[in-house]
Amino acid sequence: ISLLPLIVCLAIAGTGLGVSMTGLQTSAIEALPPQEAGVASGVFSTSRYLGSIVGSSLLASLLKSASGEDSRFGAVFLLVAIACASCVSPVFNSATETPKYSYVLGLI
Repeated sequence: ISLLPLIVCLAIAGTGLGVSMTGLQTSAIEALPPQEAGVASGVFSTSRYLGSIVGSSLLASLLKSASGEDSRFGAVFLLVAIACASCVSPVFNSATETPKYSYVLGLI
């Protein structure tokens, strides 16, 4: 795989995503009642992060299969798995706590 076309394609995709994300998030939040703005923002962000993770994994798999080198990618995937596991624990711990205060600013 030639690196230059890959870099150009990723730059174009990144620019398009960067330009469109603000409008998409605003539309997702404004489509719901103000009481559900936090839920809409959370679902949007979660789906965006999951899409980024899956897309990165697929791209890495494609690059791995094209290059034929296995040793370096195994170590990188192990580090990413450890990082993901360390992020999951606080999420489950905070899910059991009930919020004491909730502030909504800028919504009517």
